[in-house]
Amino acid sequence: MSSIASRNAALVVAGAVAVLAISASPAGDQGFPLIVLLGPVLTGAIAARRRVSWRPVAAAWALSGVLMLAVDWALNGEDELFHLLLAALMAALTALGAAIGRTMRRGPRRAAG
Repeated sequence: MSSIASRNAALVVAGAVAVLAISASPAGDQGFPLIVLLGPVLTGAIAARRRVSWRPVAAAWALSGVLMLAVDWALNGEDELFHLLLAALMAALTALGAAIGRTMRRGPRRAAG
């Protein structure tokens, strides 16, 4: 594995663990919907705006959903389908955020005339 791929993999895992830690914190209990719905959009937009690939960001969000699945399954034995769908949704929301970020990077369009 190349050093760049190793570094990207480490960043994806670190991002996923950070998302899981925030989601499992007391703040995450209150703001879980905001974290999992707005977080991917914002991070995807920021990555695209900074001209950084959004794919590792999406991978981190998806991995965090899979980690949530593993933790919830081990502790409660429930919500497996919810977490699988959430992982896919968070990756898709990251792509949406990246599209928004690319649009913001281009700036406003001027009217012809």
